[in-house]
Parts: sequence; C-alpha cells; structure tokens
Amino acid sequence: MPVGDIVPEIAVLTAAVAAILLACFTPHAKQWICAPVSLAGLLLATSLCLLQLGTELTFSGVWALDGASIWGRLIILGTTVCVVLLSPDWMKTDRRHGEYYAVLLFPALGRWSLLRLRTCSNSSWARSSLPLRATRSRPIIATGGYRWKRD
Repeated sequence: MPVGDIVPEIAVLTAAVAAILLACFTPHAKQWICAPVSLAGLLLATSLCLLQLGTELTFSGVWALDGASIWGRLIILGTTVCVVLLSPDWMKTDRRHGEYYAVLLFPALGRWSLLRLRTCSNSSWARSSLPLRATRSRPIIATGGYRWKRD
C-alpha cells in the first residue's frame, strides 16, 4: 500500500491538529501563530500534490490519481491558502481566532473526499470514502458551542 500517495491529506490533517493544539494552549494575543502553521501545511500539501502529477492508479489499481483529481485538489488548496492569507486581520478580535484555521482545513479535507468519490475505480472504495465527507462538519459543530473566556 503506497501511503505516500495520501501524504498531502496527512499534511493538511497534521496542520489542522497542530492549529487546534496551538489554539488550546496559547493566549488569545498569540493565536495568530496558527495562521502560519496552517499555511505551512497547505503549502506542503500543494507541493506534494504537484509531485503526484503523472501518476495514474494507486492502491493496487483501485484509486485513480489522474490529472483532473490532482488539479481539483490544487484548486481547493489554492482557495484555502487565499482564505488563510486574508483571515488574520479579520479574525484578530474573535475569541475563536486559533480554531478558525482548523475549521478551514477540515472542510478542505472533506472536499477532497468528494474528489475521492469521483476517482474510485470500484464501489468498495467509493463506500469507504463516504464517511470522510463528515469530516468537514464535525469541527464546525464542535467549535461553535463554547462560551467561556480563556484569557
């Protein structure tokens, strides 16, 4: 199983978890550091996706890495990078500033699961990628419910 073919997803997931952990253990004035961490994960994932151009099938021929799916992932990454770059000044006074970047990265992974549905070459992998679509909504629901002051 070539785990290297899902390294871009792992990079975005690692950046999202790092942003959540930083947001939990830093005061509000220093939560701007979550933006560069998220940006680093997105840029790493972008470079890893660019390295995958030209690959056809992976995971024993059941998952297609064609040009359309890779370019679709690059479009999702590019738009997420733009949002991360535009967000720090706007989110500066919000108490959820640090968690906001994870809330941006998890839906990007959820959108990739929709691309994975399109690139599955058999139905068992298509069924297995359906639960991944829920990754985009769970963090949004989880971060919206608290009302305490951390600083």
